[in-house]
Amino acid sequence: MNERIPPRCMPVLQSKRGSSCLIGRVLACLGLLSSRRRHTIHGVFGAMAANAALLILAAPLFAQLEGLHEPEVYAIAGYSRIEDTTGLCFFCFSGSALQKNHAQGGYFGVGVGARITSISREDDESLWCMQGEFFQSRASRSIQQPYMNTGALNFALEKRTGKVRPGAIVLGIGGAQGNGGGHLFLQAGGGAAVMLNERWFIRPQIRLQYWTQLFSTSRPALSAGIAIGYRF
Repeated sequence: MNERIPPRCMPVLQSKRGSSCLIGRVLACLGLLSSRRRHTIHGVFGAMAANAALLILAAPLFAQLEGLHEPEVYAIAGYSRIEDTTGLCFFCFSGSALQKNHAQGGYFGVGVGARITSISREDDESLWCMQGEFFQSRASRSIQQPYMNTGALNFALEKRTGKVRPGAIVLGIGGAQGNGGGHLFLQAGGGAAVMLNERWFIRPQIRLQYWTQLFSTSRPALSAGIAIGYRF
């Protein structure tokens, strides 16, 4: 079998790195997979793993809930000021390899949410909400990470009554896929839901969003947007 393997690929086979990385390196060495596509595949697996981790983390919380009330669906869009940094190196003593770019951009997508009700009280006054969002963030010009396809699970607080209901995203966590592979995503923000009638609402918000590949790249953005939704 070794006679069929090019000599240049033998060091790859003898590597002690992870199996998924090894498979990609072997295919690239044999000419069956380009280096760019190999990194893209690794990024997809990274994003899938991040989303799977979110579901696992959310499972204990759902297990403690009687149900989710006042479900809602909404569309979101907004303007972003993006900073893109590549060449981060935690163990390097020089920052000369850092490349920073700034760009204007925006984001758009959809979301679903509901108020969390606890089994501990019959007359529940919880302000906590849970939201799932899927959106794309894009820059208006070419930067290292011009777009991010993002999925996030938000834990938010919002006033339950009144025409104007202040609220905030306390923590949003998820995963994203860009042209540079998979990223961890975090966000927080604040705003208010304005009820147009008993069902329809608009929710202007300011958000601080952050995408990162640990010790490699970072892509923070300050975003101002609005959601238009329907509450069942």
